Amino acid sequence: TDRMIVTCTRNLLLQQYSLDPTTGATQLVKTWSRAGHTLPVTCMSFHLSNVFLATGSVDGTVRIWDARGAFVTHVFKPFQGGDGGGSGRLSVTAITWKQELGQLILAIARDDGSLAIHDLREENPNKVIILRDHVSAVTTMDWWGHEFFVSTGRDSILNLWRIVESKASDNNKKKGTKGKKTNPLVSPAMEYRR
Repeated sequence: TDRMIVTCTRNLLLQQYSLDPTTGATQLVKTWSRAGHTLPVTCMSFHLSNVFLATGSVDGTVRIWDARGAFVTHVFKPFQGGDGGGSGRLSVTAITWKQELGQLILAIARDDGSLAIHDLREENPNKVIILRDHVSAVTTMDWWGHEFFVSTGRDSILNLWRIVESKASDNNKKKGTKGKKTNPLVSPAMEYRR
């Protein structure tokens, strides 16, 4: 964030520093705890709200931290199987949040070329979008407006994905939900089409 830095040491200890924007000086504020990963942390990313921090590790897991209280809210493990990738290595190579305050959507890239997109507000934690169109580690990804998602990898391929509301979500609208209340915080089901 613009006023806080969180680091992870080799012994997996998370430490929070305050940053003085005028002088650039840093000061240790507190030590959170051990990161909970079993292998080194490879990447970290703050949500736009500066409330949530994601840490990704060589062990394949991603942990979501509430920066206000320094505790874990979610743990995402790799999904195995499928027809993409092929290396079998599941270490986390990149993580990025969708840059919208009202959404808690996180993309996780792994060494096997797979991408997992999690919506932290989704009621079903197993409902994840899995993309498997890279044949080696994904290195960068980002949303481009509301309509596109881009991913690049060590395979020298750039994939452009169009984001559309899924047909299952459209069918629910047509049937109607008269008398039923829907949760306004849960996003409609989305599909990513390359």
